Amino acid sequence: AVIDLAVGYALFRHFPEMREGDLTRLRAALVNERHLARMARDLALGTYLLLGKGEDTSQGREKASILSCAFEAVAGAIFLDGGYPAAAEFVERHFTPWFEDRQQAMFLADAKSSLQELLQERFNEGPRYVLEGEEGPDHNKIFHVSVRFREEILGQGSARNKKEAEQEAAAMALKNLAGPKQAGQ
Repeated sequence: AVIDLAVGYALFRHFPEMREGDLTRLRAALVNERHLARMARDLALGTYLLLGKGEDTSQGREKASILSCAFEAVAGAIFLDGGYPAAAEFVERHFTPWFEDRQQAMFLADAKSSLQELLQERFNEGPRYVLEGEEGPDHNKIFHVSVRFREEILGQGSARNKKEAEQEAAAMALKNLAGPKQAGQ
């Protein structure tokens, strides 16, 4: 909760002209499991975790779910120890680089929603996500997803769950649609 509050307030200060819906989407993109895990990796939090033998041998120190919880725990501990001002300063220090550039910030927003809106606006039709395959044991699966529009593959993504793989595919599609191919149209 402290991360949500601090990021929401920081975004409001950095982007006072941004619409509420866009701020909400951007906050959700910054405070999701995948992004919090990235922040934990930047701090090397995985090296400090005490894990059970099973988690330790199955690369638990790299699992997004565990790392995101570790980042939340650090922010929570700072809040309990130093109050909201200390926790907000910690959160803002680690999140500000991700939204200082509005272009980068908007790209971090929910890629699936952005792609849906773009295609609906241009063609009055949305994309379709296809599970292309999965690999690995049940406890450590990787899902491969493509996003298609009128049977053309716009992007592909791979992740430890289908939702993240779809986000990766949508982000790639947005990059591809913004590339040189679109400039000539």
